[in-house]
Amino acid sequence: MEQLRAVPIYSNLKMLRPKFAL
Repeated sequence: MEQLRAVPIYSNLKMLRPKFAL
């Protein structure tokens, strides 16, 4: 069930830190 929560969290990180996502 952690994976389901990791999906939205990853999206937020990308928006919050697009540089780190790269």
